[in-house]
Amino acid sequence: MRFTAVLGFVLLASSGFIFGSDARLRDCRVAIAMADGAPLPTGLQLSLFEGDHRIDKVKIPGTGMLSLSQPPGNYRVQIAGTAGRFVTSGLLHIDSDSPCQVAIDLPARTDSEKKILEEEVDVEDLRISGKARSLYERAFSAFTAGQLERAKEGFQQVVQADPKLGRAYNVLGVIFTQQGDRIAARNSFETALQLNPRSQTALLNLAKLSIAEKKYQEVLQLMDRYSAGNREIADVHAFKTEAYLALGKFEQAVNEAHAAHALPHSNIAYVHELAAAALEALHRPESAVDEYRLYLAEAKGNVSRELALGRIRDLTSAVASGTSAVPGNAFVSH
Repeated sequence: MRFTAVLGFVLLASSGFIFGSDARLRDCRVAIAMADGAPLPTGLQLSLFEGDHRIDKVKIPGTGMLSLSQPPGNYRVQIAGTAGRFVTSGLLHIDSDSPCQVAIDLPARTDSEKKILEEEVDVEDLRISGKARSLYERAFSAFTAGQLERAKEGFQQVVQADPKLGRAYNVLGVIFTQQGDRIAARNSFETALQLNPRSQTALLNLAKLSIAEKKYQEVLQLMDRYSAGNREIADVHAFKTEAYLALGKFEQAVNEAHAAHALPHSNIAYVHELAAAALEALHRPESAVDEYRLYLAEAKGNVSRELALGRIRDLTSAVASGTSAVPGNAFVSH
């Protein structure tokens, strides 16, 4: 399981959640890292929510590795820095049987003192009214406290006060996504992009939603829009890898996977699995084995480890015997 956190007032998540059960506790290992491979900033905290209730809050160590112990169920994770200025969020599922290991990327920028840099000022910041700013701050405070309904109502008041404030629609899209309302989430992200076509966070959020909805051609279009006006990041190529693989464009999937790993990155070992699946479809088993081995070398968790080892055994045996292994594409699920 993996979700990607985005800097700013954004959050990537793909489904709703239900409350956890009273079953026995399960450990979930969490690996947090900067997407560009930079050292993790100090002072980050992780909050765990069940519904709108915060049930745990822990300091994130410099290693970025920590363990959460909860009953099986669906939860919500938020990560914040000092004064709640840096916030990311996403859904967390703890299964009753399968191992729970989550990799969270923080594609933020840090300064020489390992402090998170503030989001760059844009034209919206320069023209927002005092009333809208006050409403925004109250709504965002509710959001960081995990009070989704209160935050949703607050941001709806924001857009009434300033209907052209794209970032407010972006946060509404995040809230609707977490509540499982994909239609409302899509409408919100699309409105955010109509108001600010260059919004990095809205483009990434809508692309993530499109992946969940299996709208892969749209994912490619959104990522092309992102690349046209922003610096190149590994996650864009990772999204395109997944889309091309699903569309059966295997050479493009392999190329995008290699492009992702050529850039500074962290926590995208799963892209090697995608590349391996594409290479299997291209009947290049030895290259697929190489990708699975790269995955095993980079992966911080063991969620797909046994599956990758199994594919290596099957492909290696097939090459040695001169036969064709049964394609393993279907085992890759993201």
